[in-house]
Amino acid sequence: MRVQPNFDALNTTVIQSGLTTQALGQSIHILTETASTNSLGMTLAESGDPHGTVILAEQQTAGKGRLGRSWVSPPRKNIYCSIILRDPCLQKHLTWIPLATGLALSEAIQKTQTITSSLKWPNDILIRNKKLAGILCQSTSRGQSAGGVIVGFGVNVNAGPEDFPADLQTTSTSLFQESGQLCHRNTLLASMFNHLERWYDQLASHNIDTVKSAYSAACSTLGMDVRCTLKESKEIRGHATAIGIDGSLQVIPFDQGAKHPIEIHSADVTHVR
Repeated sequence: MRVQPNFDALNTTVIQSGLTTQALGQSIHILTETASTNSLGMTLAESGDPHGTVILAEQQTAGKGRLGRSWVSPPRKNIYCSIILRDPCLQKHLTWIPLATGLALSEAIQKTQTITSSLKWPNDILIRNKKLAGILCQSTSRGQSAGGVIVGFGVNVNAGPEDFPADLQTTSTSLFQESGQLCHRNTLLASMFNHLERWYDQLASHNIDTVKSAYSAACSTLGMDVRCTLKESKEIRGHATAIGIDGSLQVIPFDQGAKHPIEIHSADVTHVR
C-alpha cells in the first residue's frame, strides 16, 4: 500500500521559505477542509484581504471546476488553491489570466518534477493527453474588491488511480502516477507562486506578445482538430490554428468551405484524434 504523504502537510513557513515573490503567497490561509477555496477566496476578497493572498485546503467538500462541474478533491494528496488578484493593471487583460496561470503552473511542474506537460486551451494542463490540472477564474465586484479576480486551480499531485471515480481514471492523472514518486507539495507550491507572479507581472506590464508567444509554444490544442461546445450545446468543429491577441482560440471550421478562422472566446474544447 502506498504511504500516505503525511510528511508533506501544507505548511506556510515551508512554502514562504522558497518564495521570491513580492505579493503572491506573502499571506497564506491553510485549511484542513473547506467547501471550495474559490468560494472562500471570494469571501476574503470581499472582506478586504490583499492582492496576492493565497487560500489552500487539504480537502474540498464541494470543489468547483469549469462549467459548473465538480472537482474531485481527496484529502492531503493534491493542491487545491485560490489566489486573490487585485492589481488594476491585470483587469485590462482578464481573458489572459487563466492562460497565463496555466503557463506558470506548467513551467513550475516541469522545473520541480522534470515532467513535460502541455496546455489545453483554455484552462487545463495535460500529461500524455490526460488531465493533470484545471483552472477556474471568477471575478468579484462587491465592496472593497471591485474588479478583483479569484484564480483557483487544482493539481493532482500524490493521488493514485483509486482516488478518482471510475469514469475519470482513464482521463485523469497525477504527478505521482507519472513519476512513481511522491511529490513535496510545499516545494511545488513555492515554485508555482514564483512563476505565477512573473507571468502576472508580464500581463500587468502589458507584455502580451511575450505571454502569447510562450503560451502558444506550450499549447497542445494548436494544430489539432477540435470540437468546441459553446453555450446552449452549439458545436463548432474545425482546426485550431492560433491564439488571438485577446487569448481567444482561432479555429477554421470544417463546414461551409471556411478558409478564415473564427474566434472562440469561451467553450468546452475537445481534441479530436
